[in-house]
Amino acid sequence: GTPVTLDLAETVNLTAYAGHPGCRPDCTKPRCGDGILDAGEACDDGNDVGGDGCAADCLSVP
Repeated sequence: GTPVTLDLAETVNLTAYAGHPGCRPDCTKPRCGDGILDAGEACDDGNDVGGDGCAADCLSVP
């Protein structure tokens, strides 16, 4: 494969989450407002604004 250079934060993140089902290719944790529908979310429209088709907490669709 192609060699990859990581900074310290990325290395720590990869070590902590490698093989974890919540680990994403960009090493970010799932969160409400990231535009990706994760387990436990009813919706995720990519922001934390309510009244736009998805609640600010991603738990309900108004």
